[in-house]
Amino acid sequence: MANDRYDFKTGTPDTSVNVESGLYFGADSQSDADPAPRPLSALAEALRAREETLTNKTIDVIERPAGNLIVPDVQGTIATVEQLIGAALTIPDFTQAGTGAITRTWQAKARDTISAWDFIPVGTNTSAVNCASYIQAAATAAAGKRLYIPAGTYLINSAITLSSDTEVCGDGSGTIIKLNAADISGFLATSKTGVVVRSLKILSVISGTAAYTGGVQFESCTYCDASDIECVGMSWAGIYLNNTNNSRVSRCRFTGWLGSAGDRADIMLFNESNYNLVTENLCYGGGEFGIMIMDPYTPATPTGNVVIGNQVGEHTAYGIAIYTSTGYDTQTIIANNKVRDILGTYLSGASGAGIFVQSGGGTVVTGNSVSNCCRSTSNFETLGIAGISATVGEYGSALAPPIVISNNHVNAARGAGIFATASNKSVVIESNTVRSTGTTAIRGEAIIASNVQAAKIRGNIVYHDNANYYAVRVTAVTTDYSYNEVSGNSIHSSNGGGLLINKSGGSTGTYYGLVSGNTIWLANASNFGINLDGAHYLRAHGNSVVGSGPALYASGCLGGRWTGNTFVSSYGTYNIIWTGTSTGTIVDESNLLSGIIQNDGGVIISQYANAAPVAGTRAVGDRVIQSVPVAGSPKGWRCTVAGTPGTWVSEGNL
Repeated sequence: MANDRYDFKTGTPDTSVNVESGLYFGADSQSDADPAPRPLSALAEALRAREETLTNKTIDVIERPAGNLIVPDVQGTIATVEQLIGAALTIPDFTQAGTGAITRTWQAKARDTISAWDFIPVGTNTSAVNCASYIQAAATAAAGKRLYIPAGTYLINSAITLSSDTEVCGDGSGTIIKLNAADISGFLATSKTGVVVRSLKILSVISGTAAYTGGVQFESCTYCDASDIECVGMSWAGIYLNNTNNSRVSRCRFTGWLGSAGDRADIMLFNESNYNLVTENLCYGGGEFGIMIMDPYTPATPTGNVVIGNQVGEHTAYGIAIYTSTGYDTQTIIANNKVRDILGTYLSGASGAGIFVQSGGGTVVTGNSVSNCCRSTSNFETLGIAGISATVGEYGSALAPPIVISNNHVNAARGAGIFATASNKSVVIESNTVRSTGTTAIRGEAIIASNVQAAKIRGNIVYHDNANYYAVRVTAVTTDYSYNEVSGNSIHSSNGGGLLINKSGGSTGTYYGLVSGNTIWLANASNFGINLDGAHYLRAHGNSVVGSGPALYASGCLGGRWTGNTFVSSYGTYNIIWTGTSTGTIVDESNLLSGIIQNDGGVIISQYANAAPVAGTRAVGDRVIQSVPVAGSPKGWRCTVAGTPGTWVSEGNL
């Protein structure tokens, strides 16, 4: 056995390892003939002889704990080895596994991804030195490729501009881009396509005062993506899309807002930003808005955006909002989001909605969970503030598409649950579950549809506990032909009234509405199960009101038709009241009318009983049909003179 391993660091043979003398290396000959084999010990002797001439050309080898060898300076090392062995070295080419793979150089392979550290001088304290120029150089070189920013903190004093088809990625929250100047964006792409920024953290430490900046800002871009980004301490927007289309913001997190600029948002879609997807974000920035789609009071029409599956926490104005000043079809979907704890301190207290829609129509709000909003709201009326608020604005001469509010779960501890006002247009409020639990003298309905035409309030489940308000209120327009429908709702009112329908501006005009299939349980004797004011030409059928309060109050309701309703109440005095001018309204015998009736509005009421009324106020034409027919007994009775209880005449005996 021979000591055939040479220690280049000490200049002595390595006696710790013995190598079999039968191992050989090639001769120095450069001829084509096979070289004579030589033992490795001879190689050691040859290298020892060369050592004196190889000053400053030793191989610097660092050993990791796992045993892998790292050569810091590859080119220098290759040159040194070449001098040691007296021959040129060639790094083998790279061939990817898989059929059809081509062969490339390792240098070409390594340049597929550019690292920020390729441009940051060695020894730079990146957390204390402005790295904007270094990262910008890396981003410029990475145009059309991937820029990798390894874990660490990188101070920047100006935005990093990006080229089309460029991906910027980091090591998650371990990669921190620290904004050290006021009113700057972190990453900026202008008029680009295919830009991706992902898997890093953007931290602002300087409070700004200007709008129109963001941790990531896409200006007039298409097919861009911001995902898995944590934004902390932003001044105006976390992710900002302006005039940007067909892009995505996903799985980002926002906390700890700084700055004093107005209309701050975790995610802002601005101007003509169309067909973008905002999904699976955690919005806890604490500024005015969690997610905002806005035109800046210009003819811009942001269209077709989808906001789905986000979580939004405490903000001062709105959780999620679409705020436009132009009447148009937004084609926007706000779905399956969870919104809570919106304060309402913004706009002098005229804010606080979990979801707020101001548009021409066409917005669908569905499957959302909204709770504990309007916590500090003081003005509920100006913008119709509630857990979910919607306004259909003007839409030119065309019929506006409705706003659809469906399948949401709203827990309103303060203010209304759902508030929709439509400026003589339609809304659909359908299949929602609303709890109105506030007991203070503020806006406290579970559902409000105000100034609506052709509205549909259907299939909602309502739990109401506010003695000052009705569970559901529908206000028709002053013009003719409202055609509003309130049907299939289940209302449990432990305090306050059940259903209120009235006309704004008085009782003139026509209504042509439908109230059907509603089930109302009423526990408060101080309010009515159904209250109608100026609801002309109403079709009411299949409704059921049961409880301790009076079942029905109808004032000035001309030309109605009532069939198949059930009004049962333990209320001691008048349980059913028709008053005002209500001529032409017919209540037929298919209705179950329990309790004392007041009819001084000219309604014609037919009902079953075994005797003429001895209490209540009745109108001429009222009829009682014998409910216990016996030969020789009256077939029924008719009221011939109005009064209390009126004059009743037998229709003849059986």
